Amino acid sequence: MTNVKILTLLDFDVEVDQEAWRSIEDVLMGGVSASEFNVASDGLAVFEGVLSLERGEGFSFDRFRPIFRGRDVPDAPSLGFDPMISFGWMIASRQAGPFCLVIDWDRAYTDGAG
Repeated sequence: MTNVKILTLLDFDVEVDQEAWRSIEDVLMGGVSASEFNVASDGLAVFEGVLSLERGEGFSFDRFRPIFRGRDVPDAPSLGFDPMISFGWMIASRQAGPFCLVIDWDRAYTDGAG
C-alpha cells in the first residue's frame, strides 16, 4: 500500500457523548455477565466488567450508536465511514473473570482508493 490513509474513528481526547455508548451482555440470553463503559476526564475510555460462564459462554460488548435524549435515531447519518453505522468492542473468550480494556483512540487504515 503506497497511498495509505489513516482514518481516526474515535478519539477520546475530544468530547464524547457518554450516552451514545451502550453495553450489552449475555444477560439478554439468560447469562449473568456484567460490564460498563466510561469515558474518563483524562481522555481515555474504559470498558470493564466480569464475564461469567455460569449460564452459557459469557460475552459482553459495547457499541457506539446514534442516539438523541436516550432514544435511537434510526435515520441518523452514518459515522462518516460508509457503510459503517456502528462501532464496538466485544469480549467473548470463554474464560470467566474480570476484564478491563483501556482505549485512547481507534484508527483504521485504507489504501486511499476509497
